Amino acid sequence: MEEEVKRDEPRSGSLLQRIVANIFEKAGFSVSMNSGKFGFKADIIATKSSPEMTVIITCKGHSRLPLNIEGLIHEWDSKRKYANAQAALVVVEGVNLKSYFDYAKRVGVGLWDDNIIYGLITGQGKFDDFMRAFIQFDTASAMGGMARPKKGNLAVKILKRILIAAIIYTISLLAALAVYYVMNLQLLIMWLISCVLFIILIVLKGYFLPEI
Repeated sequence: MEEEVKRDEPRSGSLLQRIVANIFEKAGFSVSMNSGKFGFKADIIATKSSPEMTVIITCKGHSRLPLNIEGLIHEWDSKRKYANAQAALVVVEGVNLKSYFDYAKRVGVGLWDDNIIYGLITGQGKFDDFMRAFIQFDTASAMGGMARPKKGNLAVKILKRILIAAIIYTISLLAALAVYYVMNLQLLIMWLISCVLFIILIVLKGYFLPEI
């Protein structure tokens, strides 16, 4: 980065914008600053063609005026939807954002603080770290983390668990038949009941706890 930046040095909004824009450029984005492309002013608009992604960004530097962080998060989530952009990012310096990260994650807006910015501009953050800092939660897609989860994900997870349960049931049934020839019928019935209960448990786990 061309500018030499000290961690505790207050930065104006314009300098902060250049720093954030530089980070996105290094990550392969094209950036435009102070753009009114979508009918409202965005400090930065970062775009990438592969995969296709548009990120609208607002930067708030050190200020004596209090900031409504939750209000900013909601404002830029609404602007993201209005602009049909894939992601929105709120960058704030000089404010302790620890209590807001989970909230931003639930809303679906990226949130950066001083620590994230400092790690990226000093080279401490590699590309994977950059992605985690940006999207705030894990994703299989390199740049799709800010998008809402696909509706089919839960159904796929449940179907996978049903398939696993069916395989386990088949193996258990074969084992039970083998037991039947050497032991009594009562044990066979108990075995089959336990297998069915196990399958029900797996399916319920996939429905109520899909993330596990």
